[in-house]
Amino acid sequence: MSSAKSGRSTIMEGGQLPPRCKVVVVGGGIAGLYCALRLAEEGCAVKVLEATTNWGGRIETHTLTGSDGRLFSNPAEFGPMRFELGISPFFKKLLEQLNIIAVPFPPPLSPQIPIDYPVADDERDFRKGKPLRPLELLKLGVFRMVGFHPYVEDDTVMLPSSENDRFMKWGDNSLSEDDRFDALRQTAELTINRLTKKTRKLYELGFWNALQEVLSPGAVSAINHLGSFYHLMPDNPNAVEWAIFWLRLFGPNSQLWTLAQGVNIVTAKLEEKLKGPEFSGRVELLGGWRVTAVAAGKGVPKITVKYENNSGERGTLRNADHVILALPKIPVQRLETVFPDEIREDLNNVVAFPLVKVFVVMATPDRWKFAPPQTQDNVWLFPTREIHYFVGNPPDNTMMLVYTDHPAAAFWEQYVQNPNDHHEAEINNNENLKLVLWRRLEYLHFSWAEQRLRTNAEGTITKTSGKGRFERHSYRRMREALAQIWRLIIEERLAELTRLLASLLGRAGKSMSEEELARMSQKELHEVTAVLSLAGVLLSEEERSVLYNYESPTPTQVLPYFADEPFSISNILDWGEYGSPDRPLNENVSTETELLRQLTEVRLKLLALDIFGDAEGYAAKLLLSLGSYAIRDWSKDTHIGAGCHAWRPGARSWEVRARLKAFGLRSSQTIKNVHICGEAYSDYQGFIEGALRSARDAVQTILDSDG
Repeated sequence: MSSAKSGRSTIMEGGQLPPRCKVVVVGGGIAGLYCALRLAEEGCAVKVLEATTNWGGRIETHTLTGSDGRLFSNPAEFGPMRFELGISPFFKKLLEQLNIIAVPFPPPLSPQIPIDYPVADDERDFRKGKPLRPLELLKLGVFRMVGFHPYVEDDTVMLPSSENDRFMKWGDNSLSEDDRFDALRQTAELTINRLTKKTRKLYELGFWNALQEVLSPGAVSAINHLGSFYHLMPDNPNAVEWAIFWLRLFGPNSQLWTLAQGVNIVTAKLEEKLKGPEFSGRVELLGGWRVTAVAAGKGVPKITVKYENNSGERGTLRNADHVILALPKIPVQRLETVFPDEIREDLNNVVAFPLVKVFVVMATPDRWKFAPPQTQDNVWLFPTREIHYFVGNPPDNTMMLVYTDHPAAAFWEQYVQNPNDHHEAEINNNENLKLVLWRRLEYLHFSWAEQRLRTNAEGTITKTSGKGRFERHSYRRMREALAQIWRLIIEERLAELTRLLASLLGRAGKSMSEEELARMSQKELHEVTAVLSLAGVLLSEEERSVLYNYESPTPTQVLPYFADEPFSISNILDWGEYGSPDRPLNENVSTETELLRQLTEVRLKLLALDIFGDAEGYAAKLLLSLGSYAIRDWSKDTHIGAGCHAWRPGARSWEVRARLKAFGLRSSQTIKNVHICGEAYSDYQGFIEGALRSARDAVQTILDSDG
């Protein structure tokens, strides 16, 4: 066979037996490689053309480095990273065929967001007196949407036993997909007017519109604004299709798995197998070649494919029996000029939506080594849909993943350095991205401190020893003494103040004369006062030994004893540039918001002291603790154009899929030798399983037509 660069290639002719058929596969993602494997196993000659030099499509794995320069233990997955193998039989079988072992992946969590929307009584957890979490609200809405009658028990949405049996059967892989969900796609209806009982087919509605019919406005707003999962409401996909997406995930077999070696091991093993001796002379993989046109052969039921590379070299494949376009929506539409009008309309039935992944590796804070953060912890502090933490092995570094769609994708897309040439992850090449991650991590750490302080303040902290039991209210004398110092500062009674501070400093084991104190500014006096309060020197020795079991408590051990009275914190702990030393806060600060603001500023300093030992060096040390950082915005990749896809409202997906799996070009519509497959136009969008199922259908159509 002639070189692809010569421009005169023909389909391969080698092999001891003539090929069953000759197929060109356009696209070297998981769907295209799967098609090549299955066709080669059936004796077909296959040539795969991929626009880039990277095989695997949206599968992309990299290894990042920590702040110490060492490779991080976990792979960074910029494409798919978790799989529901219990509901993905095709992908599971492929992993078994390639001898790839899957390991558990942390389950998704729906944190209790610190905002409550007004919801209906049947959308509440009565035990806690709070609205359901956003994910449970979504579950409630999806179940109602498809005709179930869910109820709430504690903080969980449940189904009556008879309906639960039916739901469990939907998750049973022994049943065919038609038996499970295709009937639902075609027949499900939703009442949209309770007075007239008017109904509409569920596939005609948008997912957002359907949720609005089955949940209260407050519940829908909570899902839309606070849901840390892919509800896709900004894109408003087909209601029945996205309901099925969630029904799969709510089912009994939705445990998550990942590949410890990296998901790109699937691509690597497929490539190795296709290039191996088993398929020698049958399969050829050509990377770096972009298909520019497909056309009907002259006078015969064949097809021609034209292609070129980035250097301008061109080639043509003639006399192929079939062409499979294993491509996402946007690339396949670039070839649609020769498609029949109905097929071109079909391609518009899918929405392409963005997915962005941002990774950063950082030195692990000590507290995370013993109590690692959970998936979605503090998710509301980042512009994102999801946040994941991967503590390394050893745990010196932690990798954080920010993973999002609309609307937060618009925030992160500003940090893509080369939006016109974004064909792989950008790693360590945009200082602005590093700075915004650094700033967000500051917020994350400070939020942790605030939550810790609030938790301690709301509880009753007690310590017990042989000498008795001390509770928070036992330390009123300490607060009163600090209040006295504050009054002396405000009233500028410096002589009394310096005598008192010198005495207290002596108790703290520090040396500072009254004369030195007298020369201090008000700001410096505030600092001394705060240091004394944080050192616990206003406690008696007995109280310190009982409360702390040692004599030098850390700031976050002391502060909870002030936190039950916000006024006393705001009045006592003023840190110069963060406060107003020229006025008594207890008289002029009247709003809770202002008090909380000042408490927050105090808390920032406390955190710096507690974690890093000094306040001024905190920001610099945090920045230095960062290792690799990276971003991947799949909507910016011109060869792919989207992170995932979803059917539009009104799309009859079952009819579109049937047409796309085999059709003829505009000039020869009776010869059905063009096939479109992949995740975009599948019945399992958002999953590798969808790509494989769609590829299976295209391959089977070819094999059936060629006997």
